[in-house]
Amino acid sequence: MSGGRILRLGLAAGLLLGLGACDPSYDGISVRRIGGHLDADIDGREMSVPEGGLVVFEPELRARSGDYDALDELHFESHDPGVARVVQGLETGTWMLLGSREGSTALDVIVNGELEDSISVRITRSQEGSP
Repeated sequence: MSGGRILRLGLAAGLLLGLGACDPSYDGISVRRIGGHLDADIDGREMSVPEGGLVVFEPELRARSGDYDALDELHFESHDPGVARVVQGLETGTWMLLGSREGSTALDVIVNGELEDSISVRITRSQEGSP
């Protein structure tokens, strides 16, 4: 192999590695409650909402490499929309989890079309007289 060819292969490999390093690598998600039903709760890796209630939350992606791009597309999908649905909130960057019926499910955290994380969801029996 000639020196020029080795140099070209080395440059091509470096370019490919460099391009791969440009993509954000996610380390997880933090979810902060900003409103909703009084009995709704967000505790670490689990969200709990009473049947018929909702919680408004604001997600924050944590990038492993520090290169998180605020323009990345973030989306949530419920494993069982019959138990809990998730929709974008009224304010930019917020989401709402709606408790349809008692049960457990999970929300997939999808960034730029790729599954990055999952959050446990529990819908509890509604207390009579609760708002």
